[in-house]
Amino acid sequence: MFLAAGSYLSISAMGYLVIVYFVSYATRNLQFSLPVTLGLLQSAAVIFAISIRFFANRSDIILAVQGMYIGPQDWVADHA
Repeated sequence: MFLAAGSYLSISAMGYLVIVYFVSYATRNLQFSLPVTLGLLQSAAVIFAISIRFFANRSDIILAVQGMYIGPQDWVADHA
């Protein structure tokens, strides 16, 4: 249980650090304004959410047609 919780927390912490680094780098080094930088982050989050939905749908379509089997394919054909 602690391993699962620690894994989740470490992923969240890495995401937070990446976002903070991006905002810091974009505002200080690239001279983007803070609203532009935050707008880029928000649009990236929306695109990420749409892509998850799109690729999950594509995966369902592909696996419904092909099927996902582990092991020899002739065993699956014999026992279907």
